[in-house]
Amino acid sequence: MTGRISPRQFHDVVGGHLVTDQYAPAWWVLADAEGNEACVATWMVRD
Repeated sequence: MTGRISPRQFHDVVGGHLVTDQYAPAWWVLADAEGNEACVATWMVRD
């Protein structure tokens, strides 16, 4: 195991849902069951 998981796997583990992956793989927006949102950014596809 590399210790890396995708945002989809992350939200499956912690609950909540994927709000958008429109800008993937640069970033994703996740939300927990209460509607709190978090942006998950990567170093990929940066200008």
